[in-house]
Amino acid sequence: MQLEMKKKGNLLIVKVNGELDHHSSDTIRRKVDQELMSVSIKHGVFDFSELSFMDSSGIGMLVGRYRIVQQLGGRMWVVCGESHISRILEMAGIYRLIPKATSVDEVIKELFK
Repeated sequence: MQLEMKKKGNLLIVKVNGELDHHSSDTIRRKVDQELMSVSIKHGVFDFSELSFMDSSGIGMLVGRYRIVQQLGGRMWVVCGESHISRILEMAGIYRLIPKATSVDEVIKELFK
């Protein structure tokens, strides 16, 4: 698993490559929570476009971060294309909570228009 985080204004961009399982979801949870607690962050986008595997702990991590962003009064998106990861998120009902975006650039344009 590779994790890359960037900030653009009050948006936290989290790109996860590789596998998101119970081992890596804990690491991601701690690092993302630390960034979300910074004064300047309100919104989040998880870029799963290069994710090859996700289990239920990854879904739990995502929902937990969504709740934090909601408490901050922000919005959250997921980017993952038309992959098997997208189908997993759809079956889990994630898209009823967190909108799917085609790219991080789409989120930036929507947020900063």
